[in-house]
Amino acid sequence: MTSGPNHSYSVENWLRFLIPSAVGAFFFMFPLYLDGEIVIPMAVVIRWINGSIRALVVPAVVLTITGSATFTLVTRILKPKLITGTPLMSRIFQVRGIWVLLRVLGAACCLLVVLDQGPAIVTSERTGGFVLYNLLAGIVAIAVVAGAILPLLVEFGLMELLGTLASPIFRPLFTVRGRAAVDCLSSWVGNTSVSVLLTERQYEKGIYSTREACVIASTFSTVSITYA
Repeated sequence: MTSGPNHSYSVENWLRFLIPSAVGAFFFMFPLYLDGEIVIPMAVVIRWINGSIRALVVPAVVLTITGSATFTLVTRILKPKLITGTPLMSRIFQVRGIWVLLRVLGAACCLLVVLDQGPAIVTSERTGGFVLYNLLAGIVAIAVVAGAILPLLVEFGLMELLGTLASPIFRPLFTVRGRAAVDCLSSWVGNTSVSVLLTERQYEKGIYSTREACVIASTFSTVSITYA
């Protein structure tokens, strides 16, 4: 790559941009017509996960919830060096009191649902059963697939390109930066939950302001459990 008014890019540079961006755009924004409805490829993968390995997803969810509560309590009470001395572990398990309480309550409710013990308000298939076996299982599938493919969409230049092209429209129309065009397309053409996850990742990196993230997540997408 050379500097100057007229940049020239090698074939390798172009391939680095085009291949990952094309794969990411295909999974997130390319519409497919299947079984009488329009879906995106990522939604097809998520449905396959929910249909094929659902029996493995639910135990994984239960293990994650109970494990998180257990390690959070251990960290809160004993403060082991293995956790407090490791930045990643510390960030995950050293949380404020309200989050300790919520994690413990969540784990308790989760175990009650799995064991089918306790009040119906917690274990009913319309309350705790629906949350565990339908809602959480679906969210895990979305998070796993989106987590694997999102970097292809946001880390190889596609968002910057679309942001530059869409900025003259998105800034005056929606008062957000042009790169929100990717969030917009992935939400309107694809899956609103994925768009919220995409927006959250950009917000955590400091690219979107709090106002921009809220505008994008609540107006481009359906406000749902993912937004919460």
